[in-house]
Amino acid sequence: MSEAATLSSIPAAHAWLVAQGYELTERSVRNHVEQGLLPAEKSRNGKVKQIRLLDLERYAKSHLQRKENDEGADRARLIKAQAEKIELENDAKRGKYLDRAEEEQRDAAVLAAFRRHLENAAPDRLQAIIAQVGKLVDAETRNKIAARQPEWLQKDMDFMAKMFDRFGGG
Repeated sequence: MSEAATLSSIPAAHAWLVAQGYELTERSVRNHVEQGLLPAEKSRNGKVKQIRLLDLERYAKSHLQRKENDEGADRARLIKAQAEKIELENDAKRGKYLDRAEEEQRDAAVLAAFRRHLENAAPDRLQAIIAQVGKLVDAETRNKIAARQPEWLQKDMDFMAKMFDRFGGG
């Protein structure tokens, strides 16, 4: 733009700024002229006579921000998403995150082994309890307890199966 180019009013200056992509009100332009942020030649009665485009450009660069157009905002979001993706990939390479499928497979194997251990140990646990109780009772009661052992063992196994099923163990 040439140095001699001028605008004759605040509404004209406002329209030029909006056309350049700045978002502000005409009242803001008027206030900035009054505050001296935007130089303007005034008539004797204080009305704006002219505003040089060079001054308007300097004012805009120094005091205003362009509103982001949709394309610029979309581009900024795309760049941000790409940067986040790269950061996530780098964190994964550094071992910051665990592979979900591998962890679930490992957890399932541990749970299955734990379940087998409990199930295999159930008869021994029951025998140990019966042996301790058997020392405290007479022979007839010991025989009654021994007769119920398979029933109690089955109840224990059923309880464990329900427990593991409830927690996703199979």
